[in-house]
Amino acid sequence: MKLSYIYIPLIGLFRFFLSFTAPVVVLFALPFIKWDKEPSIHPARTGTQTPTIRGDFPWWLSWLGTPDQRLPCDNGMPQCQAWIDNYGKTVAAYLWAGWRNQYFGFALAMGSQTSGSAPYDIEGYWERTDEYGTIWRYRKNFGKVGIMTGYNSYTLLDGRHWTAPVLTVKIKK
Repeated sequence: MKLSYIYIPLIGLFRFFLSFTAPVVVLFALPFIKWDKEPSIHPARTGTQTPTIRGDFPWWLSWLGTPDQRLPCDNGMPQCQAWIDNYGKTVAAYLWAGWRNQYFGFALAMGSQTSGSAPYDIEGYWERTDEYGTIWRYRKNFGKVGIMTGYNSYTLLDGRHWTAPVLTVKIKK
């Protein structure tokens, strides 16, 4: 049995319990966001975003940010654009980092580079070995509830693919 079958779900469980502190921690980090002077869009996305003023947490708070998307949020998602339109960029950044993507930078610090994305909607076990190592994911669905552990994969702003340990419960609507 691979040791990662034990420690990756445990790291994911630790992240799950740590996430309950994110709404408070991010609230205190908001004044430190350095906002750009001019609006921009995500460099890897086309046609789905309204140009918006973007920002970043300073390096010492980077573990609160999302390395695949700058603050305030991924406004290519209608929900995020609505946050910006209705509440402004600072509240949208709070909702993004404090509620939706809690400690995302911290999670990626515990991961590693990989050669590409992992499939998301799988049931059962999936594994890939590449020049960076082995990543795996296991998902079991119980009706509308799914439990997933293993590695999530993300595409960073610079185009690299990165993994993060995860243990999550998803509810289908």
